[in-house]
Amino acid sequence: MEKKNNLENIKDVVNHAYGINPISVSRFNLIFSKFTTTDHHFLVKTKKEIFFVKRYEISNLEKIKNEIRNINKVSNKINIPRIVKTKTKKNYFTASKNIFVLYQYINGKNLKEMRVSLPYFFNVICDIEKKFLKVKTSKQIFYRFHSRIERFETKAKKLLKILERNSSPLVIENKKYLKFLIKEVEEMKSKILALNIKQHFIHGDLLMQNIILDQKEVFWVVDWEKSHEYITSIDILKSVLFTIFDPSKKNLNLNIKQMVKWSEYCFKRLPLENEELANVFDVYYFHFITGIDFLEKVYIKKQSLNKKMLHEDFLISKWLKRNKAKLQTNLNKILLIL
Repeated sequence: MEKKNNLENIKDVVNHAYGINPISVSRFNLIFSKFTTTDHHFLVKTKKEIFFVKRYEISNLEKIKNEIRNINKVSNKINIPRIVKTKTKKNYFTASKNIFVLYQYINGKNLKEMRVSLPYFFNVICDIEKKFLKVKTSKQIFYRFHSRIERFETKAKKLLKILERNSSPLVIENKKYLKFLIKEVEEMKSKILALNIKQHFIHGDLLMQNIILDQKEVFWVVDWEKSHEYITSIDILKSVLFTIFDPSKKNLNLNIKQMVKWSEYCFKRLPLENEELANVFDVYYFHFITGIDFLEKVYIKKQSLNKKMLHEDFLISKWLKRNKAKLQTNLNKILLIL
């Protein structure tokens, strides 16, 4: 009964806020999402159209506003599902401690479902990044990194206090991971802050599942929650790492040869400056180890998430630490960076 009421509530919200009369509402199963339950994504069908609905907790309001701002920055360059405005011309609707955003539904398949080849995928990624490079942004990364470090140190201090109170095996492992991160950030931050790298607009999560090819063979990019001004090579390396990444295989399927091969494949196609290219693996590693939002969600916000992913993040961190110098050396040789 609860599930039925849940769908009825979505139907009522869409009707009340958007003036749309649905003939059916169903859960939309995000096959490749590790974080989101189907109680947050819905398909709403009318006689003429289909819409995609995202439901968020009210605490995500600022994140949603940021996502909408960023979509507006690039919507004239990238195909992005249109956000449907409410009857009062707003981009979202709030009700019962939830926020609802109604999107144009794209009838197609994402690239992961299509099982496209890696060259195909990375060519698509590079075409998208070239368009991002044309978006006007601030020039320097220093302040972005500085604020990222401050946020990391504040969260890490709070997390460490929480983890010290618990002696379960899982918490002990995560405390070890957190202490590893704190030590690494402290050792690297001076070098990273000294870099002079331009910021550009990035998507933040350019993975196969976030690119849809519709029935007219037009590409659409979805899931803009992590978009912001940052470093292009970070966007690329995340795409590379999490495309070759496979938690079911030994060492998560990470290997130097593949990482360098596909990084080089992308970087050769993008007009990035030498200072960025000469430091891509240090910069990406630093980005990765300062990203402790997942730890925060588990232990501070107490969200019910897959804690196994913390172990995977720890393994990735250690792999990057061991291999980042070799990765950079091999990349430099190929790209002829001195």
